[in-house]
Amino acid sequence: MDRGISFVVEMPDDIVLDRDRAVLVHRVAREALVNATKHSSAQSVEVRVRQSGMRTRITVSDDGVGFDTTEPRPDGHFGLRILADTVRQAGGSLHISSAPGHGTSVAATFGESTPAIRPTARSASEPLAPGQGRDQGAEAPDHPGR
Repeated sequence: MDRGISFVVEMPDDIVLDRDRAVLVHRVAREALVNATKHSSAQSVEVRVRQSGMRTRITVSDDGVGFDTTEPRPDGHFGLRILADTVRQAGGSLHISSAPGHGTSVAATFGESTPAIRPTARSASEPLAPGQGRDQGAEAPDHPGR
């Protein structure tokens, strides 16, 4: 589906990512890009990946409608919260900046040591224990539809 969004990607030619960091960079990019196309009414989106030594930073910015990061998220919108949990569990940090009318920027930084992220085996019919659900606390706010 063509949404008419200008898209720019900046990434070093010589970037070095182990499998786990590559997965994290992909997850951050995917979540931020899905949000930008679904919810932001953006005209342009920029993805920038930078690396210094083994420290990697991905930033996805859009020029869309933005949102108030202090407002609680509506029910059923967990994407950024889950992303924040995933990045934090891998030893990284996620920062979201946005304001109504000023677009959104999602930035994740991963250090030299990024532990593997592997789901634990669990039957689909097995209930989640308290604290295992998708609504665990996170530092990143979520937005209506984000």
